[in-house]
Amino acid sequence: MKRFLAGLTTQERRWLVGIGVVLFLIINYFFVWSHFHDWARNTMLMQRTEKTNEVYSTELRHQAEYQRKINELQSDGSSVLPEDQAIDFVHFYNSRAISNKIIVVNQGALVTHTNEFFLEQQMGITIQADETNLVKFLYSLAAGNSMMRVRAMSLHPDPSHRELSANVTLVASYQKKKPVRGATPTAPHTVAVAPKPAPAPIAQKPPTPPVEPPTANVPPREHSNHMSNPFSRLLGTNKTASLKSNRP
Repeated sequence: MKRFLAGLTTQERRWLVGIGVVLFLIINYFFVWSHFHDWARNTMLMQRTEKTNEVYSTELRHQAEYQRKINELQSDGSSVLPEDQAIDFVHFYNSRAISNKIIVVNQGALVTHTNEFFLEQQMGITIQADETNLVKFLYSLAAGNSMMRVRAMSLHPDPSHRELSANVTLVASYQKKKPVRGATPTAPHTVAVAPKPAPAPIAQKPPTPPVEPPTANVPPREHSNHMSNPFSRLLGTNKTASLKSNRP
């Protein structure tokens, strides 16, 4: 290397140093400077991951509490059979109304809605009571593990202006009946289709025997020219002519 540099002129050494500096800058631009922000970016990702991990760990610590609440919600209303839910709905709010001295003026039709887990019964009623009894009635509807609640309510004074008249929309949720596990599905009803009879084979006519042409009872003609020499035809002709001349 020293012998190579010693053999270069001053101008060539300057060019060599300049090219080396340019190559050094290019290599740093593509492989070093572009990764200056990687440390800050990785630090930010680590902090975000730690926060997410902390949130998940906090929620996992409440797993037993959430499971207990789910079991409570699933058990509420499960003792009421589906066919008795309408009777239970009316009996529930009527018993609270009687105990709190509420007058039920009118009640609407019972409407049923459903979702994935519950059957929702909804009914609109018109009640009349004073302020204290009305508040007690509304509180008793949601007391304990009751699944009944008030969805909407409108108040206005009665004609005597001594009590309140309220239009209340009541909603109660009942657990949907769960399907029985392991029940074998019923086989679909199939209708047996009788197979179509095969078409009868077409009777083929027997082949007609070939008709031979009628032959006349003609005696075979006798020829006397049985000779195979060149003069047999001439001799046969002369013999026939002589026989015809001897006839009377």
